[in-house]
Amino acid sequence: MNRVYVPTANRWLPLTDLLGRGGEGQVRATDDPAWAVKVFHPDARAGKAAKVEQMTHRPLPAGLFAAPEAVALDAPGGECVGYVMSRVTGIKLFSVYNPAARRRAGLKWDLVFAVEAAAGLAGLVAAAHAAGYRIPDQNESNFLVAVDAGGRPLRPARVVAIDCDSYQFTGRDPKTGAPAVFRCGVGKDPYLPPELLDADLAAVDRTPSHDSYATGTLVWQLLKGDLPHSVLDPAGRPAPDPQTLVRAGQWPYRPAVPLRTGLQPTDAGLPYRCLPADLRALFERCFRDGFTDPARRPTAAEWQGVLERWLAAERRKLPTTWRAAWRFVRGRLGWADLTRAIERAARGAEAGAAWDWLAQDRRWAKALAGVVCVGVCGLALFRSPAARDAATADPTRPPDPAAVDRRVREAEDRWRGAPAVFREALRERLEEGP
Repeated sequence: MNRVYVPTANRWLPLTDLLGRGGEGQVRATDDPAWAVKVFHPDARAGKAAKVEQMTHRPLPAGLFAAPEAVALDAPGGECVGYVMSRVTGIKLFSVYNPAARRRAGLKWDLVFAVEAAAGLAGLVAAAHAAGYRIPDQNESNFLVAVDAGGRPLRPARVVAIDCDSYQFTGRDPKTGAPAVFRCGVGKDPYLPPELLDADLAAVDRTPSHDSYATGTLVWQLLKGDLPHSVLDPAGRPAPDPQTLVRAGQWPYRPAVPLRTGLQPTDAGLPYRCLPADLRALFERCFRDGFTDPARRPTAAEWQGVLERWLAAERRKLPTTWRAAWRFVRGRLGWADLTRAIERAARGAEAGAAWDWLAQDRRWAKALAGVVCVGVCGLALFRSPAARDAATADPTRPPDPAAVDRRVREAEDRWRGAPAVFREALRERLEEGP
């Protein structure tokens, strides 16, 4: 298929490069760089057409979701073969919290960036819930950290959702017009709550508490880099799989059911005790209390609120620009913290666009080198007259009488108390010139 028809725009949209492929279809670029098209496999079209068409009338917040915005037909008045969506580019969350993937992607992890991404993720889920959607298939591949034209993550970090046609919502049955739930029949084990591990997902109406478990798992991974139920045995014995502990309700940090003797949480990345107390309380509600009562799990808005408060506190800890520069010169502040302080000052002065331009191709480093060069040249221009005279003196030219007299007077002042014979010899030496 080389093109699709978009009835709402009354135009054909040519398809170009293949951007991605999945179980239900493939994502293709178009001749318009702002748009992409998901083309369903032939056997998936019948079950997706009504859902996609109704999603186009229930818009999600622009810029955060690569959601259906218009149906794509194989011909005017023909079959629905997919949908048109805004084209987004970014780095998968997996690459953000996995050290090896970060190195391959050229990413540098820092706490402020991780909390920005986690708060953005929670805000995105909260926005979907407010619009009447559920996100059953939350996983590290369905969320991207948005990047600029040069492929660098935007700051502050902005999370974007993709593969949005799998969302659950309540719409209308296309045949009877009665209310109908459009479900999602897929899910990934690390992000499924214990009550859904053995369920027929295609027959389950997902709830906000189900979404909250997945959101909590992704937030945990962004901040710590491992799974919430990962454990190890210092004695070298095989440790149980995390899903085994999920099924048993044994969250290793505050287990309601005691763990096997000798097991301990991996506690990778940022230590659990270093997390804010209110965030630790949300994790306990999500992974321990929520095992017996899913309603105890935090809402997406609660995740967002706690993370944004932590983010504001971390940003306040960043030093001011001049203090950061002084600490950097003294070797007490790293380069990443210095650039963050400068960026914060630029955005606070409404000069964020200028900072973004300087950050491209390290233009700020070239500008700094230019400032240093100008400073060195300025120092050379404003040197003392005597230093300039000495630097520019021509040994082949006779000495300037005025300059000789000045040197003689300066020497006589220095040797005023010396014997006359020394002063006379000095005068003769100076009058002979250099």
